[in-house]
Amino acid sequence: MMSGQPLSQQPVQADAQMTVVLQAQQWNGVLGALAKAPYEVAAPLIQAIGEQLQQPMPNGSDHPGAS
Repeated sequence: MMSGQPLSQQPVQADAQMTVVLQAQQWNGVLGALAKAPYEVAAPLIQAIGEQLQQPMPNGSDHPGAS
């Protein structure tokens, strides 16, 4: 949960994999932000997200990273 503190701009390793679980309202916010982003920024992210959404979920879960 966000505490109103600004996000730190800590660099993340380029090859680090992350799992994020969002509520539908939050996911819609992400999609809205991508829609407003320049194509060269948004397109690779949308492609990566789409590819992951097409993969089967592990252990029959309903979201990535669940066990």
